[in-house]
Amino acid sequence: MIDSELALAALLGELGPSSGYGITSIVRQRGMQRWAGLSPTSIYQGLRRLEARGLVSSAPDLAKRGRGPVGRLAALTPAGAELVRRELTAALADAPEQSTRYRIALAFVPQVGERIAIAQLVARADALRARARQVRLARAAGDGAMGGAADGAAESAAESLGARLVFDYVLAALEHEIAVTERLTEILQEARSS
Repeated sequence: MIDSELALAALLGELGPSSGYGITSIVRQRGMQRWAGLSPTSIYQGLRRLEARGLVSSAPDLAKRGRGPVGRLAALTPAGAELVRRELTAALADAPEQSTRYRIALAFVPQVGERIAIAQLVARADALRARARQVRLARAAGDGAMGGAADGAAESAAESLGARLVFDYVLAALEHEIAVTERLTEILQEARSS
């Protein structure tokens, strides 16, 4: 399931049966066209693709009033709801940092459940710490190799400086992501205890 379909299906899981127009209104209210990649076109196309895969069903909107053709109400099927829950759960632990998929998973944590979301975020923080350790080891191995290869050579110094900048950039990003993940875990734990 691509990110826009996951966001759309998760919205249906939250809202219940909805029209494409109603979904478009919610997407605008929440700014999801920017952070989730949803546009009116992707909403209607996504609904058709999800329905073709048996993840969404639709029926005429018999409550519609006013002019224009009768619209359709889309709803997640049980298989669709299960797939959405699995995809959101996996994304909390495994989606790349700052990715659309991760933001979607955070936005729809209630569909995963706080207990499971906490466990997934703890696993994410552990994986990030392991990656940071690997980067530190690679940086240490690189520092030793570069320093001994051609001490004093301008080319070697430039390579060493560039490598150090990249390693420090990656480490800073990982450390930031670890801190944010720990904070999100705390927020969920506080919500769970209240």
